[in-house]
Amino acid sequence: MTPSRPLALLDAVELSYALAATVAAEQRVRALATAGPVHAHHGLLPQCVSTDVDLWVETGSIDAYLAALRTAGWDERAASESFRERGQPSTTVIHQHWPCEVEVHRSLPGFLASEREVFDVLWERRESLVIAGVKVPIVDRVAAILIAVVRALRSSVRVGQHTEEITRLATEVLPALDGAQARELRDLATATGAIDTVRPLMEHRGRGSGTATGWPRGITDDSMLRGDDS
Repeated sequence: MTPSRPLALLDAVELSYALAATVAAEQRVRALATAGPVHAHHGLLPQCVSTDVDLWVETGSIDAYLAALRTAGWDERAASESFRERGQPSTTVIHQHWPCEVEVHRSLPGFLASEREVFDVLWERRESLVIAGVKVPIVDRVAAILIAVVRALRSSVRVGQHTEEITRLATEVLPALDGAQARELRDLATATGAIDTVRPLMEHRGRGSGTATGWPRGITDDSMLRGDDS
């Protein structure tokens, strides 16, 4: 698929999400959008122009999915063996006529359960969002929060943007969760093996300054961290 004229980045990203979801549906591959318009839809991060497409694809169908994208003119930017043989969590797919990239994930560092277990849990919770006229499977709000926290924590030492994201998540998004939502987030982190990844923020009590301020008691309470219901 080649556009007849240069695409604005916002249009390209939305159309690429639609294309990526359409290709997945045609191949009967399970794929979930995890960022960009998903964050905006769930009210997690400020509205901004995404520069790429983030798609989490079930691990057993990665090769078939990438082959289908290749047929549509989208090729992996790096050598494929870097993704497959070295166990890289994602690969970047580009099209010479499109100004954005598609990041195809089979896993996300910080989720320590098996790739299949994590994806199955997220898929069972999926919702859909119409992007560029196409119904795109997306992660639900609690899963989107967990993914955003994991990404921000793991990347904040390298990218200042993610430090800002931690601040927003910890001071605005997380305090708005009620007790049931906080427990749901805890349970999802446990089920996907991400509980230790997010623990540095979850263990803070909101004392002093920094990104921990404002975490709801339902998340920071020790019993929640241990997994107790009492």
